[in-house]
This record gives sequence, structure tokens and C-alpha cells, in this order.
Amino acid sequence: MIGKWYFLLSVLQAVVSEEWTANIQQEVTVRKGLCAHIQCRYSYPSRLANDQRVGIWFNSNDLFSQSRIAFHSKDSNRVMPRYHHRTRLSGNLNDNDCSLNINNVTQEDEGPYHFRIEFNSSYSYSYSTITQLRVVDFTDKPSIFPAEMVAGKPVNIRCTFNISCGGSTPSFTWITPSNVSWLNSSSVTERADTLTYTSVLTFTPALTLHGQNLTCRFKYISVSSEQTVTLTVRSPPTVDTLVVSLAAAGVVVALFILVTLTWFVLQSRRRTNRPDGNRGKREDKSEIMFVRDRLKMEEHYYSNSAQLELTQGKAQKHPDYKLNRNENEDHNVYENFHCDEDSIYANM
Repeated sequence: MIGKWYFLLSVLQAVVSEEWTANIQQEVTVRKGLCAHIQCRYSYPSRLANDQRVGIWFNSNDLFSQSRIAFHSKDSNRVMPRYHHRTRLSGNLNDNDCSLNINNVTQEDEGPYHFRIEFNSSYSYSYSTITQLRVVDFTDKPSIFPAEMVAGKPVNIRCTFNISCGGSTPSFTWITPSNVSWLNSSSVTERADTLTYTSVLTFTPALTLHGQNLTCRFKYISVSSEQTVTLTVRSPPTVDTLVVSLAAAGVVVALFILVTLTWFVLQSRRRTNRPDGNRGKREDKSEIMFVRDRLKMEEHYYSNSAQLELTQGKAQKHPDYKLNRNENEDHNVYENFHCDEDSIYANM
């Protein structure tokens, strides 16, 4: 009996634990002085959906400890002094988002963190996933994207820096040559878990700026860094340069037209000089027919001559023999005559 109750209790605990689940980032690395972001999504029994709740983050791996509170969504007085005004939730607990931001991270912030949820109906749960926060030295520098510079032409130069979360707004400072008049604008864009801060410097370069340095300095609460580039300024195109460029372009166009016309002329000549195969066949056939007709005429002539001589001979031997030509004899002259066109054509 005891074994049966123990089995039922184990099943019940398993079902309850499945309702209390969380998807929490287990390892986070952050630069000292910047902002740390710990991703967190949690779930709970559906019967508690309408209850008020409190989210708590502990700087500890002891799930039963009530001390070392890094964040408390209801009572900030319970938070450890060194976390005051530096921790906040980036999402909404009612949307199951328990992600934590830690601003201006220090070396002391390094260590384990875990999340606990408490409901007004006396239900609470400490999620077992532990997040290890690792703090490293700040070595990042802003990035400068210089544009092509032509003397007398306005140009925009961008300076950017990426941060994993927005705890405070960073500042940019441009260090320019003393004789430069410039305008400055700032913006921030968010992509996934990265915030990109951008400062744009607008000015009109002169040839005197060629070879001089331009510096962008980035500052975020307790840390700062800078990046420097050397300016390269080109002379604007002169009238002579434009004339040479246009002349070169004209030569290229003229050569293209000349090559195209030459190709068309050659193609036209080839079509004109090409022998007409059908015409040759017609001439060959006409010649064959001429030879064949000539042979028929000669055969007809010799046949009639032979028949006339034979008739005259009979008339001389027999005076009473009448010379009577068959009117249709001309039509039977060629009964056994055959003309081979190939043979005739071969012997020409």
C-alpha cells in the first residue's frame, strides 16, 4: 500500500514540475562597464494566470536562499545596495518574460544567478536553471566608416558602437581639425539582442584636410574608447579632366560604331557572293533536257531516212508498189528509245 501511494506521489510531482518550466540562458559574457542581458522565459500552472505575481532574481545558486537579491519587481528595498538602479526586467512578467538587464557591469557582478516567481495566492517557484555571468575587460572600440572625400563636396562619416542591451544612452564625441565646420546627428537601431548606436558627422572637406586625423570617442557610463582615421581628400575634377574623359568616351563610341558597320558590310558581301545552289540545279537540268531532245530528233531523222530508203528500194524492184507513208509513223519512232539523264550528264 505504501509503495502504491509513493508511486502516485511521484507521478503528481512530475506533472506539477512540468507546469513550472523555464527557458533561461545558462551562460552570459559581458564587457566590464557595459550592459548584461540574461534571456528568460517561464511558465506556470494555468490556474494562476489571473493572479498577481512578483519576479525575483538572486545572485546565488542556492535555490532556497532569500538573500543576495539582485532584482525585486515589487520591493526594491530588498535589493542588495550594489545593484540599486542597475537592474531591471527588459520584458513583462505577465507575458511570461523574465529577462534581466544589469547595467554598468562590474567585476563583482560575476557569478551565478537564478529566477524565482511568487504569486499572491501563496504559490511560488524557484526555477532550477542557473545562469553564469562572466565579466571580461572592456577592449572594444567604435567603428568609423569614412566616405570618399572630394574637396568642396559635403560628406557624411559614421561612427557606430554595439551594445547587447540598453541600460543607458552612450555619448559620442568627435575630435576634428580646428578649421572644420560640422553638424552632428545621432540614432539607435535594434536588431535581435543588439543595439547599434550611431553618430553621423557632416562637413565639407577642403584639400587642407588631406592627411589630417579624425577621431570618434565613445563613452558609456564608466568606460570609454576611441577610433582614429586619417582623412584622404581628392581634388575636384577640372575642366581639362572632363574634356579628356569626354574625348575618351567619344573614341570608344566611334570605335564601336566602326566595328559594327564593318561587320554588317562583310556579312552583306558574303550573302551576295554566295552561289545559288538551286540555280545551278536548274541549269544542269535544262542542259540534260536539251541533250535528250537532240538525241530524240537525230534518232527520228535516221529512222525516217532508213524507212524511206527501204520503201524506195521496194518501189524500184516492184513498179506496181505504191509509196504510202503511215501518217502515225512519227509517233512510233521512239517506242524503244530510253535516255539515261545521268549517263548523258556524265559524258558532257
